[in-house]
Amino acid sequence: MSFSKRVSLRRLAPQALLWISLMAAVGADAAPRPPDVPGDHWAAPAVLALLQPETSLVELFGDGSFQGGETLRRYDFVKNLDNLVRHLDRHGVRLGPGGPLPDCPYTDVPMGHYSRDAIRRLLWMIPGSKSRFGGRQPMTRLDMAVWLHALLKDVPKAAAVKPAPRPPDVDAHLAPMVCWTLAAGEEGLISAYPDGRFHPDRALTRYEMAYTMYQVLRWLTMAAPSPVEVVQQPGTQADRAAPEVRVFEPEVEGARDFVVVVRKKQLLVAGIAADDTGIQQVTVNDHEAKLEFGDEADLVKADLKGPVAMWFRAQIPFPEANADGKSRLVIQVTDKAKKRVKKTFTIGSPKPDAPQVVQASTQPEGTTRVARKWALLVGVNRYDDVENIPTLRYSVGDVTAVYEVLVDPKRGGFGKDTVYLLTDDTPDKPTNINIIKYLNRIARRAEPEDMVLVYYSGHGYEEAGRGYILPCNTDVEALAASAVDNTVLIDTLDRMKAQRIVTIIDACHSGAMRRTGGGAPAFSGQYYSAYGAGKGRVVLASASAGQKAWEDARLKHGVFTEYVKQGFYGKADRNRDGAVTFMELAKYVYENVKKWAEANNKEQEPMIQAENFAASDIMLALNPDALPTGPLAIKKRKVYTALEPEDADYACSLLEKSVPTDQEKRILKYLDEMIAGRITAQRYLDFVRMMNPGGR
Repeated sequence: MSFSKRVSLRRLAPQALLWISLMAAVGADAAPRPPDVPGDHWAAPAVLALLQPETSLVELFGDGSFQGGETLRRYDFVKNLDNLVRHLDRHGVRLGPGGPLPDCPYTDVPMGHYSRDAIRRLLWMIPGSKSRFGGRQPMTRLDMAVWLHALLKDVPKAAAVKPAPRPPDVDAHLAPMVCWTLAAGEEGLISAYPDGRFHPDRALTRYEMAYTMYQVLRWLTMAAPSPVEVVQQPGTQADRAAPEVRVFEPEVEGARDFVVVVRKKQLLVAGIAADDTGIQQVTVNDHEAKLEFGDEADLVKADLKGPVAMWFRAQIPFPEANADGKSRLVIQVTDKAKKRVKKTFTIGSPKPDAPQVVQASTQPEGTTRVARKWALLVGVNRYDDVENIPTLRYSVGDVTAVYEVLVDPKRGGFGKDTVYLLTDDTPDKPTNINIIKYLNRIARRAEPEDMVLVYYSGHGYEEAGRGYILPCNTDVEALAASAVDNTVLIDTLDRMKAQRIVTIIDACHSGAMRRTGGGAPAFSGQYYSAYGAGKGRVVLASASAGQKAWEDARLKHGVFTEYVKQGFYGKADRNRDGAVTFMELAKYVYENVKKWAEANNKEQEPMIQAENFAASDIMLALNPDALPTGPLAIKKRKVYTALEPEDADYACSLLEKSVPTDQEKRILKYLDEMIAGRITAQRYLDFVRMMNPGGR
């Protein structure tokens, strides 16, 4: 969520501090504020209101925390929305048809699930198919608008609502519902962003749920509000420290002198700001950054205290160089008490052999350039349900080996801040919640030009046509509630803006879920096809339908991942052009796993799903042992130190031409002058645009 939105929500506090219900209980003690909700947080008044004994509309976690920054799931939302509807009904505001509860039609909602009765009571207004509920899926802003409109459109006050103007990012057929929710109530049931956009795909948090429920209460009840003070928790003080900041992109932290950054027209700057009360603003070279709530895991990653964490992201013009040829990057963070901290970094241009330049210049023909690379790596050896799910030996080592090659700047080139590793040995365990949480985090942050890699090594299971990957907390007797349904994963991939998504699945390994008897077959072809059903999406799976994926004590890895690792380390680079592409990796893994299986009297053939790959491959890693050398390679790297990648791509395509046109020969003369340092990069670009006034 952006800070601008938080300013809008903050208007809540002066009125509130807060009223609770139509019939305040005499002498009732106010509910204490949860320890993880700062007293001046923009949503604190709403949270406190909904926790009062007279309302008690939202539930705390077992440790008494609210966890407001957590992504809101459909199960959680329908349960809390049902609490609100029943509260209103007790006080004379009737919503819905009433009568006997219908049966629950959703096949994926287990019997006895905590939200099952809530779903039955609200079935009349829940949109979409009545076959699957998808309770673990996150709620988006668009979901919230559709649900609220269905719930409240028939109340007497609804007819008087004058819809707000349609935001430019909302489709016309959805506009009536969105515009109605933006206008209903005193400040809108869902608040608007100052940029005029609705951001329909942004995942909601529990804080936003509390705000919306509070606004519905204010709108539909007629009693005067009764103020309730937000009481300071014992032992806490307001704003005891200045804010902190850590920058992840570009990698400027810890540099002694200056850091090298490939020059581009726009520079992406991203990181985490933290404070003990809240962050008001982050600027990067005087450009205001977009803000989004972080969580405890982000604080741990950034080594900051918090407890409030905010991700910031800004696209700024590349800073102009000073007389010394260096540029300055100035990041200023302001907290709610107006305390400020400023960090200044020096940026220099890279040398031709710098890892950033090598990554940029080694772009094989027929591949698509990506901007940032994101990855979620999950490896499970030990399962909580030890009676039913066998322990694996090498899954954790498998994904750890892949992690190491991905974050190696001379090979994978992934940033450590964009790779999430979940194993038995990491602080965040590979639970169902964490897998979905980090996948959603990538879905929110990956841009269309980015690439996403999802890698899973562990047990998998398929039952009654449904496929699951098994996180460490899987309960075989409650599979639908504890395992990760492939439809949930695929739905999340569908929501991603990134146009290059690679899924690698090493499941199932040899060994069985003991309740089934027999072996552990690999997923069906239909299961894997679903992951590849989208433009730019490809899948590499460890085994074909009906086969097992084996581990090998001699290799000390799963066989499949052993060859994936070897491929990443350069053995898949068939044409020795210095780059490992997806198709090179897939073919290398397929051939070598098949050879291993034949030599060991086993059946295992990896499966490649790439029908929707369009016309271009994806470069996954570099092979430093085969990087191009010689005059042409040196020229190309000099080009990438001087030009933005798109301009450098064009320049290098000219260098590679064996028979350039007369016009291209003239451009090449200027390009050679730039490479030799006799003219500036801008002079070269001006000439190119003069020769190609309509574009290249």
